[in-house]
Amino acid sequence: MSWNHRVVRTQREDIVWYAVHEVYYDATGTPDAVTQDAVAPLGESLKELREELAMFRRALREPVLEMADFQRGGKYGKPELKHGRKLPAIPRAAQRAHPNATETK
Repeated sequence: MSWNHRVVRTQREDIVWYAVHEVYYDATGTPDAVTQDAVAPLGESLKELREELAMFRRALREPVLEMADFQRGGKYGKPELKHGRKLPAIPRAAQRAHPNATETK
């Protein structure tokens, strides 16, 4: 499973906002899951924080994704899921320790 940061547009009734989320991709490179909450840049050192901010800047250059597309019946939503597939944000240290999680550039 690969992942990267992406800007995701969310709309609830008349309120619209944009935020950076972690998006996970299936083996074909199609978005498969998104963190439920937006993520904030953080690092265990100044160097890691700089790297994290660079990933956020890359997210701004990619097309904006729609949160609604991850819901059931949406572009990426799986019909068997009750409320779409949303993941809680995973701490950086845990991601680095996970052998199957790699960030895409």
